[in-house]
Amino acid sequence: MPGATDRGMVELIERGGTNKEDVRKKHNVFDPGFISFPFSSKRKRMSTIIENATGQGGYDKRLLIKGASEIVKACCSHYLDENGDRQDFNDAKQEEMDGVIHKYAEDALRTIVIAYKDLQEGECGEKHDEPEAADVKDIEKSGLTLIAIIGIMDIVR
Repeated sequence: MPGATDRGMVELIERGGTNKEDVRKKHNVFDPGFISFPFSSKRKRMSTIIENATGQGGYDKRLLIKGASEIVKACCSHYLDENGDRQDFNDAKQEEMDGVIHKYAEDALRTIVIAYKDLQEGECGEKHDEPEAADVKDIEKSGLTLIAIIGIMDIVR
C-alpha cells in the first residue's frame, strides 16, 4: 500500500511535467513479472527494478531505491555530481553529504536518499531477489549511486 512518501514522489514527478502513466508504460510497470521490494519499518527502504532504464539495449534493468538516509547512503559507492556524472564517493564527499543530512535534521526535516544501481543479468538471482527469505536483498546492499538527499516535512497526524 503506497504511503504518504509515495504519493509525494508521484506529485513531485507530475509537478515536473512528467506523465506518470507514460513512465510506467516505458518501464513495464504493468508487467506481471514486475519486481519490487516494498517498504517496511524493518527494511527502511523500498526498491523497484525497472526495464528500459538507459535505452542502451541489451540487459537494461536498473534498481531504483529510496529510504532512510543513513541506511541507503551507507550502501552507496558513487554519487551523481552537479553535472549528472557518476563519481566515486570519497571521504570529503561523505562528510559533505552527512552535513546536508544533519542540516535537514536541524530544520526538523526527515531525510530520504534516492539512489540507483544498473544491474547485470542474473546478479543476485534470476529475479535479483536473493536471498529470497531475507528482508533486505543482496542487490540493495552495495554498489548504489546516490542521486539525491531529500528533506521532507513529516507532519504528525
